[in-house]
Amino acid sequence: MNNTLPITNTIRIGVGKRPEDRTLSSNSKWFNHDRYVFREQGNYLLINKAPIDYNKPCLTGSKVRANWISFGIANCDIPLGNYKFERVSNDDVIVIKVK
Repeated sequence: MNNTLPITNTIRIGVGKRPEDRTLSSNSKWFNHDRYVFREQGNYLLINKAPIDYNKPCLTGSKVRANWISFGIANCDIPLGNYKFERVSNDDVIVIKVK
């Protein structure tokens, strides 16, 4: 039995270790970088690839299985669910409507 899913432009947001934490996971090929910057802007979550000289806090994903990457975010109130990348997303930033 094959448990692999197709590569998609979506992100899954699930509950983290604590109810107020979130786990973000995706099998999108967009996640081909080492460090990422996550920020909420109004109703949207923006994920940027951090430049090499970026000295502010950023997240490093963990490979959880073939082609899947996962991030843990503490104290986050983004609703649980599956989200598609917005059309304005590009090679530098993912935009996801979360509220």
